[in-house]
Amino acid sequence: MASTQPLDLSAKRLRRTFRAIVPPDMTPMVGVGFLLVSFFLLTITVSKPTVMQVTMPVKARPNEFG
Repeated sequence: MASTQPLDLSAKRLRRTFRAIVPPDMTPMVGVGFLLVSFFLLTITVSKPTVMQVTMPVKARPNEFG
């Protein structure tokens, strides 16, 4: 069962400490991003698309199989 003690509403409990929120420094992350982009741009191989020769089947005449 819940206790029936009175609530302590003293100033100590209601006081909150506010801390300054410092955002993280994103400079190293941006640097890593640029390094990754430049690495992938320098290591890709640009090649001509090759065309594959495909032999298509000959259409059957309607009276051959019917």
